[in-house]
Amino acid sequence: NLKGQHDIPLVPFRLANERPNYSLSNDWMSCDRLTGWIVPTPEKYRFNLPNERKPGNFPLWKITGGNSTLQLEKNNKISGAASIFLKFNKAANEQIILEPILHYASLYPPLNFSYWKNLTIELFNADHKTKTIALRIVDIQDNADQTEKVLIEDILIWQKITFDLLSLDVNLKQIKQLQFIFGSRDNKGELTIDSVKCSSIIESNAEDFE
Repeated sequence: NLKGQHDIPLVPFRLANERPNYSLSNDWMSCDRLTGWIVPTPEKYRFNLPNERKPGNFPLWKITGGNSTLQLEKNNKISGAASIFLKFNKAANEQIILEPILHYASLYPPLNFSYWKNLTIELFNADHKTKTIALRIVDIQDNADQTEKVLIEDILIWQKITFDLLSLDVNLKQIKQLQFIFGSRDNKGELTIDSVKCSSIIESNAEDFE
């Protein structure tokens, strides 16, 4: 039997090679950090691997549309250590696209949201400029679909935006890209982002939680 310090038996454990389908332990969903400890590729570790293929701290989010910056906001948040503060300076009619990086090996891609009906995100709109947000998902077969735009109101409270995942004509078991698309009539603006969550288990899959 395996024993530790002072001859005390250790509790048996094992490591899983695959993440359970219903697991939601993705660091990016907490929105309280911009980087995380990541295993970027599935290849066996070698000391001579280039740094971009070695385990280490990597970005959790990226901006793929619009000229924007991300930083942590520690004073205005819902939970966790911080929230994400998005500041943009875009061209006219340009959209701001923010997305988590989903291809890392330690995230067990592709992302599986097939157990859930809804995805929510909480936003704080402090610059008194109304905006819109939509959710776009792309699966590994390159099928893409996008929700209707939802209004982000000019109010100084946290707003919870809920998207219906089942309305999207994509394979939710095999998501390779998930984008939050922000629109604004103003070229400059800001937004605070916190707490991305899935909710409402699909009944046919509920037995997997028992």
